[in-house]
Amino acid sequence: MGTTPLPFSMCAPGGVPYERASDPWVSIGPDGTAYAISIAFNPDNKNAVAAAVSRDGGQTWGNLNLIIRNDEPTLQFFNDKESVTANPVRAGVAYAVWDRLELPNSNPRANHHTAAYRGPTFFSKTVDFGKTWSTPSVIVNVPSRQQTIGNQIVIDSRNNQTTLYNFFNLISPPFSKSAGKVAFIKSTDDGVTWTKPKIIANLKTAGVTDPNTGEVVRTGDIIPEPAIDPATGHLYVVWQDSRFNGGRFDEVALSASADGGATWSAPIRVNTPTGKPASTPPCASMLKAAWRSPTTISVT
Repeated sequence: MGTTPLPFSMCAPGGVPYERASDPWVSIGPDGTAYAISIAFNPDNKNAVAAAVSRDGGQTWGNLNLIIRNDEPTLQFFNDKESVTANPVRAGVAYAVWDRLELPNSNPRANHHTAAYRGPTFFSKTVDFGKTWSTPSVIVNVPSRQQTIGNQIVIDSRNNQTTLYNFFNLISPPFSKSAGKVAFIKSTDDGVTWTKPKIIANLKTAGVTDPNTGEVVRTGDIIPEPAIDPATGHLYVVWQDSRFNGGRFDEVALSASADGGATWSAPIRVNTPTGKPASTPPCASMLKAAWRSPTTISVT
């Protein structure tokens, strides 16, 4: 079987009219429908969030949509770090979230110290297999000099209900890698309304460097990774954190909730061996192990 390019740039047949694509994400619904999403952009900063759907295992992609696009000549907005989550029990339904950086008109390369800078979270959903997506709406509204990043939704679909949890890093000044907070919001009405952000823990990442060269290694150091046990609704979130060794290097922290996010366990170190640098890519297997054997993690 050959490879099929996703239509998220003009390099792909039938692709969207942008030169580059990044941050691809795929989620598969209960009927096998695959929902893919990506940011698409040009060197001049014109950008969009693009989505497509495959119902044949990725051999072909259709229902290509630009959920949001910002092609203004002021270069004021940039959509970033999108993700998509398919509803695990309702075929045809999926949810997209991302942050949109808002920069001053007069300085499109402004940094985080600029007073006009901010980055709220946007949300959109499809209920027709990606043929259409709802008008994007802000679900985390932040003041100047704050932003979210790494938004990801997990879903509790027990008892014929749909509760959405959106996890993210909430960043506020003074800016540094360790300036973030692991946070989430919750919707009990399928994304119509959301709670205010609730902080789970400080995100005390130190970043990762190559031990041989000292070069910075790009990892998920500022991105929390959530998961939910579909049988119990227990929530889990992991992230890189240096709190266990006095800030010298990152290990992997985990916090859990057994009451719908009302309370969270104190962060524990879950990488092995402990006392060694670790990053978050291996944590998907840790969370799957937690689903199979939830007694291995203390949830109170």
